Amino acid sequence: MVKKYDKPCVICGRDVEPDRLSDGTIYWDGTHNAEPLKVGRCCNDCNGFLVIPARMRALKGANDEA
Repeated sequence: MVKKYDKPCVICGRDVEPDRLSDGTIYWDGTHNAEPLKVGRCCNDCNGFLVIPARMRALKGANDEA
């Protein structure tokens, strides 16, 4: 039986699925910090495509001011 995960991503609203090995074994069922875009937790896709780039832009802006 496959466990249903009901941890919604605060950015896209989809349920956050756990990370699995190729044999289906779950090795991480946590979520990612969605800040600076939103307060709460987000999925892998939103973390990689939205949150991390936003953090990098913020770092670049902070370095430009120094």
